[in-house]
Amino acid sequence: MVSNGFLFAVIHLSALVSGHVCVEQLPSIVHLTEGKNVTISCYIHADEGEKISKFLVEWFKEEAEGQLINVGKLSKLKGRLHENTNSIQHSASLSFYMLELNDTGRYFCNFIYRIDHHILQLHANGTRLIVQEEVTADTTIASTTENTPNNTSADTEKVITDNLLLTFLLSLPLLLKFVATVFICVYTLFSYTSIVISCRFT
Repeated sequence: MVSNGFLFAVIHLSALVSGHVCVEQLPSIVHLTEGKNVTISCYIHADEGEKISKFLVEWFKEEAEGQLINVGKLSKLKGRLHENTNSIQHSASLSFYMLELNDTGRYFCNFIYRIDHHILQLHANGTRLIVQEEVTADTTIASTTENTPNNTSADTEKVITDNLLLTFLLSLPLLLKFVATVFICVYTLFSYTSIVISCRFT
């Protein structure tokens, strides 16, 4: 187990001696669901005229309290990792198979290399791996079921409102006709009454 502070102190010292060398790690962050596969890649670059004769690559995972643990010592990753090094392209890769939720974390590649008869080491900023729960049909159904009561209630209220409005609009002509009929009847009755009264006085 390597402490974060110790490793960074060594790396900082190495960087002062070998400022013409840099390490690039890709991707910087990746989101995947459990059960998927992913590969993290690292490349070491040197200025023109500088030659990296040999190098060794180690991979670390940042655990709680900033501790960096070699991935080869993590029992949960056993059998699901594959490390590959390409000495010609000065690159290395770490492949994860059948990702699990607890694989989430930040991973670093650490290059130990020789240049101009000096043995130095550098690492990049790391890759943040985020593993999320796989969405299944059961999960979708459960989520839908939880939201169904509220949605059903709102839909029911809307249907009732729409039905009442439709009923009112359909009844409106009949209502107007009824009002007109009542008005005519009242008017006729009033006219008849007026005629009768007029006849009596005559």
